[in-house]
Amino acid sequence: MLLKLKKSCSSKVSFTRGFAQLVRGELNDKLSIGDYATVTRVFTSDQVITFSDICGDKNPIHINEEAAAKTKFGKRIVHGILVGSLFSDLCGNFFVGSIYVKQSLNFKAPVFLDEEVEGKIEVINLDHQRKRIFLNTTVRKIKEDKLAITGEAEILYSLLKAPEQSNA
Repeated sequence: MLLKLKKSCSSKVSFTRGFAQLVRGELNDKLSIGDYATVTRVFTSDQVITFSDICGDKNPIHINEEAAAKTKFGKRIVHGILVGSLFSDLCGNFFVGSIYVKQSLNFKAPVFLDEEVEGKIEVINLDHQRKRIFLNTTVRKIKEDKLAITGEAEILYSLLKAPEQSNA
């Protein structure tokens, strides 16, 4: 069953039943391999400029329309790290109190300003003994149905309440 939640920043979040308990800060035995959560977002020029100011990346392909027009992309693109922040959004909101230990990012296609994308985290392994959740992470360009980013993440959930372990 897919559940939906409205967020600010013009985002829409969807998630499977196993993620529902995480909203309350509890890891439970219902979270299983294959469970996933998604968020859709459109990155605006103002957001890209603000991010550029914060991180210091002033590459003209991100902030200058004329310069970007001369590149192979033909227009401005969103910083890849800003697009990858969708994973932090999902992990931070579902795994409250957890530590984001590792993230790999493979940039497959550019994301343009005002283009709708969907970030997705999917559980690929659970290690309750080490208190780790392993995720497959993707960003998909919705209109083209094309992957923009692929990767994997590792979450340490030591601050979340773990499911009860059976001694049987």
